Amino acid sequence: ENVLGGYVAYRTQNNYLEDYLDVFVADVFGRWFFDEPSGGRIFVAAEAAVVVGSSSLTRTATRASTEVQQFLAAVQVGRREHHVDVVLEGGYASGDSNTEDGFERRGTMDPDHRIGLVLFPEVIAWQTARAAFLATAEDTFGRPSRGAELIPTNGGVSGAFYLFPTATWRPWDFLEGRLGAVLGFASADVVDPYRQRAESRSVNFRGGDPSRRDYGVEIAAAILAHGDIATGVELQGGIEGGILFPGHAFDDETGRTMSEVGLARLRVGISF
Repeated sequence: ENVLGGYVAYRTQNNYLEDYLDVFVADVFGRWFFDEPSGGRIFVAAEAAVVVGSSSLTRTATRASTEVQQFLAAVQVGRREHHVDVVLEGGYASGDSNTEDGFERRGTMDPDHRIGLVLFPEVIAWQTARAAFLATAEDTFGRPSRGAELIPTNGGVSGAFYLFPTATWRPWDFLEGRLGAVLGFASADVVDPYRQRAESRSVNFRGGDPSRRDYGVEIAAAILAHGDIATGVELQGGIEGGILFPGHAFDDETGRTMSEVGLARLRVGISF
């Protein structure tokens, strides 16, 4: 179960507009378990990735290409045993406070690495998707802004620090309860790239002060169950929800903080 490894890739490609991406990616990861006297297992896990290179995907009339400089990292420390798991995760994704300076510094983690239910997967994902829509709208620009398709985070952690403590309780093998929290901060000033290009000013996605980096606190919980319904077929389901208490990174142009955002959903699935 102890793992240590690395991954290196060189990626070069062109799109239909003949814009290019030319980057080098290096990733290292590891996980180590330690037995402890009470019967549980303590573990430490970490992963870090760096992306460097150049691209013309966001070129403008005055800038033919940009330099890519991105860094991402995550660390987990926890204890696992049959009935209770406790994990503390911290992570970092580089941010970019100036999208017009010739450097692409905003890093985004894979959306499959889920951190919470509301802050990153919903609120920031929606805000960045809206900015991308405006950057490509015909009534906004005569020609869609190059690279606008790169603005949405698609729910991945992007340009942020975070802490993500979670606890999982399994009173029976078929049932588990989860409780977690997300504390988030931007790793650079929070800027709307659409407004930075269209209006030549730096504001956040609601028109507020970009230097306010506090994303706020999210509380999330879930009750999930699973059981076999046939040989090799398992039914899974449950209910989960979360609420975000937004920080000042979501203040609007008047300094007013965004209202709380909540989410609840039922999950039902079959695996085989």
